[in-house]
Amino acid sequence: VSHHESSEQPPDGRGAGWVVAQGILLCAVTVLAVKTRRGTPGHSPPGGPVGAAIRVMGFGGMIASAAVIVRARLVVGKGLVIFPKPPDDAVLCQDDIYSFIRHPVYAAVIVGTAGWALFWRSSPGLLGVAPVALFFDLKSRHEETYLTDRFSEYVEYRRKVPRLVPRVWE
Repeated sequence: VSHHESSEQPPDGRGAGWVVAQGILLCAVTVLAVKTRRGTPGHSPPGGPVGAAIRVMGFGGMIASAAVIVRARLVVGKGLVIFPKPPDDAVLCQDDIYSFIRHPVYAAVIVGTAGWALFWRSSPGLLGVAPVALFFDLKSRHEETYLTDRFSEYVEYRRKVPRLVPRVWE
């Protein structure tokens, strides 16, 4: 029995607290961006071509984010779960998108959150990306304790492949 299955874990042992916190944080940042968007009463107008370009960049970030999440799902299948603790039948995937980044879905959610804030042209929403990034950094570190216990090859994989952003966020 690994030390992660001790009484310190939630009763389900999968890390449900992380999932609840993730949902609350993402909902808060999503609402913040919409509530503080540019072009609403009390804020500056949309901004002409520059504002349009910012919105297009934001939309592009959201599309790229969705594409990465879909790709990760296609590669991992049912093994892609929201909980930090992998399912009992999980296998370690080091191929495809996982050969470039260990946590592509977390990175995609960070990029998607930034895209959402840019799309709405919300400075407070963009600032909200920082706690989202910190959250997923912490969640990925927690998840990796399970992965290291479960897969002996994970230590080498972790040494070779960056966590969230290649050459930036190892």
